[in-house]
Amino acid sequence: MILTIFKTIGIIILVILFLIILILAVALLTPIKYMFNVKYYDDPDVLAVVKYAPVGLNAKVTFKEDTLKYTVKALGGVIMTNTDEKLSWLGKKISGAYEPDVNAVDLDSANADDKQGDIISNDDNVTTEVDKKKNNKTKRLKTTKDKRPFSEKIAEKAEHIKKKLSEILYKLKKLNKKREGLVKVLQSERFEVAKKDMIRYIKSILNAIKPKKLNGNIHFGFDDPATTGQVLGGLATFLPLYDGKIDIRPDFEKQIIEGDVNGYGKFRLITFVTTGIKILFNRNLMRVIKRIQTILEA
Repeated sequence: MILTIFKTIGIIILVILFLIILILAVALLTPIKYMFNVKYYDDPDVLAVVKYAPVGLNAKVTFKEDTLKYTVKALGGVIMTNTDEKLSWLGKKISGAYEPDVNAVDLDSANADDKQGDIISNDDNVTTEVDKKKNNKTKRLKTTKDKRPFSEKIAEKAEHIKKKLSEILYKLKKLNKKREGLVKVLQSERFEVAKKDMIRYIKSILNAIKPKKLNGNIHFGFDDPATTGQVLGGLATFLPLYDGKIDIRPDFEKQIIEGDVNGYGKFRLITFVTTGIKILFNRNLMRVIKRIQTILEA
């Protein structure tokens, strides 16, 4: 009998663990899909959509004719929107749109509130009189003349200024020590290794979330050709992301910004989880962060 009970409990625990693992696997491995379409010819026209099946997420954002509209649906209903669509129960809960039932207010409690209001108003009158007396007393104290010698007043002011200067110098010395400590950390070999690791983690995330398909063309130019060249140089930093997919045409003769870009992609939450675990177990990175925190909190 006892063995049967333990066996049943064990089976229930295994089933619960299996369900938890299954839910986590679905949540982490199901892709989050997104698409976007951006156009700018005289006026901006933007459309962006994000979908995530496990919670029925469908988020849509548009910007057209200088009007921003968004709708976020999840668990079978609208949870956020600035359109005329009705919110679900969850959306009302999030936005605090629930209103108390006025008809359900008890008359006795209403009468009690009225009586309490009268008591509070009387207390307010008493408090006002007390405040007036305090203010009058404060005014009398302020109007009392300082009869100390002028030399004593000057000495007190000088001491006060000296104290303030000492505090400022102490803070400056403290900041200088922090600066020296941070410089040592940033120039250390451990920091260089941690920086390379962090760059590698960021690249892996960017590779995971970058669009699978990307098309478009951009035509831009500024009044100053030098500014156009600087912007073109900045865009060249992201060349691996759009090379062969987006046609960028700089214009060094006139000021113009126009074009359209569209694309779609997908990524999985497992990428962020695995990267986060790698960061947490990166000893060099954690020691550098801890050292910087210690210096800043000192």
